[in-house]
Order: sequence, then structure tokens, then C-alpha cells
Amino acid sequence: MIAVVVNMYCYEVDDNLKHLFAFRHGVHLGLFSVEEVVSWAEALFEDNHIPDEWMIQLVIAQSSDDIVQAIDPILSYVSEEEVWTTLKTLLCKAMKNKTISSYGILQYAATYAPEGEISNDIFYLLLSFDDLEQGYGSLEEIDAEILMFLKK
Repeated sequence: MIAVVVNMYCYEVDDNLKHLFAFRHGVHLGLFSVEEVVSWAEALFEDNHIPDEWMIQLVIAQSSDDIVQAIDPILSYVSEEEVWTTLKTLLCKAMKNKTISSYGILQYAATYAPEGEISNDIFYLLLSFDDLEQGYGSLEEIDAEILMFLKK
């Protein structure tokens, strides 16, 4: 099991950390509301005798930016590959739920994808939108290519 050390505390990559990751990105992708994250944090807060600082920050969060600021210090210790693997699942879900546009998905992916081959794939997928504006291809074809890319 992977462990993350933050401020002298060791967090196993367990369900809480997976939830934090999902919430951190999910609020921006339209998969979760701020209220859902706060509700989850309140329940977690009540179950802990000595809550961590991030729990307190999530309980008082009023915006998606507050949520990101509370969670980022913990997630900053997770490897780029782990982030990308988990994020692809969230991006697929956001795309299928149509909570964010295909172009928005690619922009988000470009921010978090590891360097190299994956970045090149994203670049070429983004170019597909230029082709679409010129009358080549269709949005459905681009969406299908994006889903194939995210499922790699």
C-alpha cells in the first residue's frame, strides 16, 4: 500500500484519500457540488476525535477553490502517474455525463497528463477541433477518440 506523509502524519492511500482526489477534481468537472463535499467532510469530521486541518478546511469550504486549497497539500505527494491514472477515470465519467465539454476535458487532461507520448496524443486530439472548424470530421468522432485515449 502506498503511504503519503504530510506534516508528520502518514496517510495510507485508502478510501479517504481516493475520495479527496475525486472531490478535488470532481468539483471542477461538475461531478460533485461543494455541498456534497462539505457533507462528506462533516460526516468524517464527526467520526474523528482529533480531526486533521484539511477536514476542518473542508467543513468550512464555501467554494470549489476552498476545496482545492484544503486538499492540494495532501495530494501533492501522490505521484504523477497515480494522479493521471485516477484522473482518466474521472474524465471519462465527466465526458459520459456531459458535465464538461470534450474540449474542456482535453484542456484539463493537458494540465495533468505526464509528459511525453501522452502529451502528444492530447495535442493531436486538440488539433482535431481545428479540423472540425474547417469542416472535417465530426464532434462524435472526436468524442470517440477522446474516450479511447482516456481508456488507454
